[in-house]
Order: sequence, then C-alpha cells, then structure tokens
Amino acid sequence: LLLGAGVVSAALTAVSTRIAIAAAIGSAALALIAKGLFPGRPRKLASAHRLQRVRALLSLLRGGKTPYDLAAFLEAESSPEDGKVVLSLTLEPALHNFLRSMHGGAIASAVDVCTTLAIVSAGGFPGVSTSLGVSYLAGCGPGEKIRIEATVLKLGATLAYTECRLFRGSDGALMARGWHVKHVVPPLPLSPLLSLRP
Repeated sequence: LLLGAGVVSAALTAVSTRIAIAAAIGSAALALIAKGLFPGRPRKLASAHRLQRVRALLSLLRGGKTPYDLAAFLEAESSPEDGKVVLSLTLEPALHNFLRSMHGGAIASAVDVCTTLAIVSAGGFPGVSTSLGVSYLAGCGPGEKIRIEATVLKLGATLAYTECRLFRGSDGALMARGWHVKHVVPPLPLSPLLSLRP
C-alpha cells in the first residue's frame, strides 16, 4: 500500500511540474503577444507600424462588433505622427439619418472608434470610455466621402485625452468635432503581462 502511495505521489508531482511548465510557457507567450500589441509609450512607432496596428484593429472590429458596424465602412489612410490617425469613409445608407445625411449617432460612434484607433496607434491600451462629446457643425449628402482625423492629446498612465474632426470630402468643410476621454488601464488579468513591455 505504501508503494502505491509513493507511485501516486510521484505521478502527481510529475503532472504538477508539467502544468507549471505549461503555465510558464503560456505566460511567456502571452507576454510576447501583449508586448507586440501594446508596446507602451516609451517606444515611438514608425508611421507604417502605427498604420499597421490601426488596420489590424479595424479588421478585428469588422462584422457588426461596433455600432452601425462602423468599422466596415472605415479605411485607414495614414498615421502621420505619433498618436494621430487619418481615416475615411463613404456615407452609405446604413449611416444615414432621415435627411440622408450622416446620422449623429454614427458621427459619435466614429469619434469613439477613431479616437480608440489613435490611442492604439500610440501604443496605448484601448480602454473604456469615461466621457465623449460631439459638436455637429455641418451635414453632408449621400455617397459623400468623409475624412476623419483622430488625435491623442495626452496619453497618461490611466487616462487618454483625444479629439476627432470629421471633414466633408467635397469641400473640406468641418462637419463635426468631438472629444473623447478613455480609461486606458488594462484589466487585472492583463496587467502583469503588459508590465513586461519596454
């Protein structure tokens, strides 16, 4: 009976060792993924790398995961500087109000999504909204191309302050101006992994 208990104990030790090794490998892999996704503020990203991050996040959001499925309409144009992205969309019927202009809710969603993309392009965590506001200045017609510029004004340890401007493509008129504040601290399970970033 003692021999059987020793065998069981050795087997349990071997299994727990394998679990510990698998957990360590998994943690290291997650840390590498997190480091690649959210490199942090100290490292400046090149324009092409920022644009790549924006396009990757847009592709993840496509398919109805954003209000108005806005990500399906957005095209990433450029990331001319750290914390700034330029996007465009063509006004489709799904984004119309009853006057066939861009719906105010779609504009507010554009402010939300595009400023989040700017935060991610600067190496920040996407976070959650704490406040968002929009001033509506002009309308547009069906099929109009709209240029969107989203900028991170300040990316702190816990909050990101951003602004967004939407321009009518036909004449460059400012259609709307929005601001967005986000809490950018990652959830507790991700925090240890993200703390490993440079």
